[in-house]
Amino acid sequence: MKLNDFFLSIAECLEINDLNLIKADFNISKTWDSLGQINIINMLDKNYNLVISIDHLNEITYVQDIIDIIEEKKNIKFEN
Repeated sequence: MKLNDFFLSIAECLEINDLNLIKADFNISKTWDSLGQINIINMLDKNYNLVISIDHLNEITYVQDIIDIIEEKKNIKFEN
């Protein structure tokens, strides 16, 4: 999967229009609200068949944390 496609999915979940903001080092914990969290959970379930709890999601700080979870649990590697 392309990393930019993943960044686009994150931006859509968080309703962020400036796609240049979303990178691996983007501090997601400062921008999402409960709806954004639910959108991320749904996206991960739909796109990666990955179920993640709100409690686990609350431990995430950066977009890279989500990438690491996907790569670890689903053995998926993102391409640039």
